[in-house]
Amino acid sequence: MVITIDSEFLNEVKLVLAYPSVDNVILTDTEIKALCIWPAMQQYFVKWPIRTYYEGNVSTSTIIDFEEDETFGVLDVRVVSQGLTSGSGNSFWDMVRYQAIGGGASRKSTGAYGIPGYNPSGYRQQNMEQIALQKTMQRVYSTTKYRVSLSERKVYVNVTSSSGVLNITWANYSVDFDDVKFGKQRDVIKLAQANMLDHLADTTSIISDSTMDISINYSDLRSRADELRNPIIEKWNEIPDIILLHG
Repeated sequence: MVITIDSEFLNEVKLVLAYPSVDNVILTDTEIKALCIWPAMQQYFVKWPIRTYYEGNVSTSTIIDFEEDETFGVLDVRVVSQGLTSGSGNSFWDMVRYQAIGGGASRKSTGAYGIPGYNPSGYRQQNMEQIALQKTMQRVYSTTKYRVSLSERKVYVNVTSSSGVLNITWANYSVDFDDVKFGKQRDVIKLAQANMLDHLADTTSIISDSTMDISINYSDLRSRADELRNPIIEKWNEIPDIILLHG
């Protein structure tokens, strides 16, 4: 996986290890992108994914594959314009509604008996009550269920005795740092810096070389990493994650 990031952002990540006075500290630029910046970007896109949308008609059991290679989850699944909610159609519930209200919900019938504005005995209000009643019947006798399988990268939708339009909001990531929202780029850079400090601490903690002229305190490196990371994680955790499955 090739991470795309402008040089000024990459250099800013490296500032935590005294760049440009020290150009490479154990990791090369390519390794910094893969091991430090990419994990930080993953944390960001899990919290603020890129949204794409799917729309298609559905009237029975349907399986929808995840849209793109970068799609890692689903933010919203719903079936809209089901049966009775549409003005016209040939589904089972469209026919039930039409028979129940005598076709009075048609746009052409602006009043009773086709007379514009004519509404004896609350005729139009009675029609609306009938529509509400039939909508309740639809909820009782029809079934709409969803199941998201992350391992299979599929969305399973089961619709019975009804039809409608399936809407899915996909969650996607990106390997381009420019796709991180401007207001969050600073946070991601700090997370990447914390990852760099952790990597250096891990490396120096297992290296024992009495001939080294410079001693590195890896405990201080970990403390500095926590100082960079913890405020960002705490701030992000204050924002709730919401996933809606709506019937």
